[in-house]
Amino acid sequence: MEFHTGVYELVDSIPSGKVCTYGQIARQLNQPNHSRMVGQALKLLNPGSDIPWHRVVNSKGEISNRGDGGISVQRQAQRLQEEGVELHQTTENNYKLNLRLYMHEFTTS
Repeated sequence: MEFHTGVYELVDSIPSGKVCTYGQIARQLNQPNHSRMVGQALKLLNPGSDIPWHRVVNSKGEISNRGDGGISVQRQAQRLQEEGVELHQTTENNYKLNLRLYMHEFTTS
């Protein structure tokens, strides 16, 4: 399976109100050192995509800043909050969530 396709399939399987980390997705794809590639794959999604990219956060449970002045962080925070994920704003453009509470665990088949 092509890496980006695998990323999209895994992210699409994350239920509403749950999140995964970039590293968790990379490990599921047997590429544990490629968490940044997960982020790159999500960055390449078309703006109208139905893939729930907003359900992927960093290993600290934070929304990763994308260097756009916080616009994407705000959009991701809003989508997560709409799904019932409780976020704590730590700085102007930084949000954190409780990974123990919201982490989705993939089942192995």
